[in-house]
Amino acid sequence: MNSIRRAAISVILGFSLSISLFAQNGPDGVRAGMFAAYAQQAKKALQAQDVLLAGNLTGHKYLKEEVAATTNFQRQFNDYLNSFADILTVAANIYGIYMEVDEAMKNVKVVKGIVVRQPANVLAVAFSQSKNNIYTDIIENGLKLAADIEQILPLKKDQDKNAKMTQYERFKVMDNIRLNLRTLNRKLRTLSR
Repeated sequence: MNSIRRAAISVILGFSLSISLFAQNGPDGVRAGMFAAYAQQAKKALQAQDVLLAGNLTGHKYLKEEVAATTNFQRQFNDYLNSFADILTVAANIYGIYMEVDEAMKNVKVVKGIVVRQPANVLAVAFSQSKNNIYTDIIENGLKLAADIEQILPLKKDQDKNAKMTQYERFKVMDNIRLNLRTLNRKLRTLSR
């Protein structure tokens, strides 16, 4: 039991002392692809609109071809709106994750300051049976978070071995990441009190 506590304490101290508080972001291939698809659908919708307007200007008779063109325009416009809604949903999820990560970085900084200023208190909490659970919860939450991030990001060199996900699955994993970050933030705030 003492070896488990010592291992947990060493993992947490190593984690809190070695975290870099400077995060960098880079290009996001998924978001870039979604914006490219959005631009392509918008271009098709505008072309269909031009065809519809040209048909209206040449004569006011609606033939079978013009009705088909109108229906095609409406279908493309609906697809355009659906893809735009998907892009807005992804953007909102990414912003939510960004805010949770920012909050986590602040909380880790506070916990790190407490560890540096009062290491005896950290050890006292680690040896307390009732308060030791918070360390276990933080570690488990961090592992869940890492598993979700690994699931959504293509990390493997071989592209065929990367996870293939539907858009719904991607949204679900992004929501899980945000919820795990929120839980981790709550635990870190509790630990820093």
